[in-house]
Amino acid sequence: MKTFLLIGEDRYFYEALKKQIELNERFLLQFSDPSKAASSFAQIEACSLLFLDIPSLNNEEFIDYGMLKNKLNVPLMAFTKKGCYVKSSFIQQFLLNKTIVKPFKMSRLTYEIDGLLTERGDKLMAPTRIGEYLFLKDESLLFGPDDSKKIRLTEKETAILIRLSAANGESVSRNTLLEEVWGYKAGIDSHTLETHIYRLRKKIEELGSNGSFLKTSRYGYKLLFTSN
Repeated sequence: MKTFLLIGEDRYFYEALKKQIELNERFLLQFSDPSKAASSFAQIEACSLLFLDIPSLNNEEFIDYGMLKNKLNVPLMAFTKKGCYVKSSFIQQFLLNKTIVKPFKMSRLTYEIDGLLTERGDKLMAPTRIGEYLFLKDESLLFGPDDSKKIRLTEKETAILIRLSAANGESVSRNTLLEEVWGYKAGIDSHTLETHIYRLRKKIEELGSNGSFLKTSRYGYKLLFTSN
């Protein structure tokens, strides 16, 4: 899931934009008041896209430009409105990638968002087909055989499936999964993995399949990529 951050003063605009953006389950929108922008750099570094609501930014000194230049490593999009003059120095200071005039259509905004993320090389990971299932790694979603049902996976469940799918049907040992998913050193006796595998299989059963593609082998665990 991609997290975006909007810096501005108009919370009504933020609430309306948040509802529209989060209709797409790939995206999450957060908000920061300009007066708190300096303390929001942790959010900025963690987000995939930064929005500025320029019509509400009356004080150009609300943020340290030098700090922004040093910290900012994500695309930056600004919202403005007709008749709102934005000085070129302001645009240069913020290194804007795109400016959109209000009001705008969500289809236009979505198009621009996808374009900026693609330019940044921040594309969503390609979905993986596991037998009759579709696994969307970046969204932590697993779709059933007819794509009408889906389940949300936890962070560890997603990591397990990513590691097993990378093995292309070969078994992955329990110690390898513990080391790479949890960071445990080999040899530690733990029921953590078995518990997560059990819960993951229960979720898979909720999708209505006759059998699970997640199998136990003498060497560990593996995925069945063929439909049986």
